[in-house]
Amino acid sequence: MDLAEEGKIDLIRIMQKDCLSRFGNKYLKRFFKAFDVEIEVAFKEEREVTELMKDFMRLLASFSGKFFRLRGYREQEKLLNKAQGIIEEKKNGNNS
Repeated sequence: MDLAEEGKIDLIRIMQKDCLSRFGNKYLKRFFKAFDVEIEVAFKEEREVTELMKDFMRLLASFSGKFFRLRGYREQEKLLNKAQGIIEEKKNGNNS
């Protein structure tokens, strides 16, 4: 962005439409246009949908992993609480 403001670039080449940024593309295009910087996209085909789906699947996998890991922690906590209860019962049983 600094190079655009300084007039040192007039062209940005990217492989796909969303390679410049996942979000805020309209803002960036408007910004660069204000400084007469052209954005050239190499692949304009249907790959955008494929890339978006890959991103979605990565997010889903990440959240699924966190969910199952959290579930695992809950199960471990239940197991530890059960073990602690058994230990306390034995202590109280031995002290009686």
